[in-house]
Amino acid sequence: MIKKKIVWLLQEKRDNRNEYSSAITWWYGILENLGYEVIYSPYEEYNSDEFYYSIKEYNPDFVFHVCYDLIHTEFIKLRDFTKVYVVQSDDDYRYDVFAKFWIPLVDGIISYPGNYTQYEKDGLGENQFVKINWGFNPNTMTYSGKN
Repeated sequence: MIKKKIVWLLQEKRDNRNEYSSAITWWYGILENLGYEVIYSPYEEYNSDEFYYSIKEYNPDFVFHVCYDLIHTEFIKLRDFTKVYVVQSDDDYRYDVFAKFWIPLVDGIISYPGNYTQYEKDGLGENQFVKINWGFNPNTMTYSGKN
């Protein structure tokens, strides 16, 4: 069976700290455990032209991006040859000034279930919204077995 390929564009480290980002903490290893081939692309090194050509050459099934402070309008070009999804986690305070502007640029949004109403109002189809809940990542979090 051929594995589906995913490229994650995410911060590896927290700003100005020598610790892993929350994106790594929550997501690292999860999709590999589900059978996907995953490449992590550090957002700290993001260059739009280099990223575009590397994605075009690698030809992944999906590109996932954890959103930070910039809206990357150039992502719309990636949709010519792959599916592009962004992960939003701050919709409660950034939806109207940030998150909603991603809608026309991507194939889908990954966010909390309660946020779909806002996206629907701004034109995102139900099949374009992937509902997530935060949980335990056995790849990056320890469990002591104690209450």
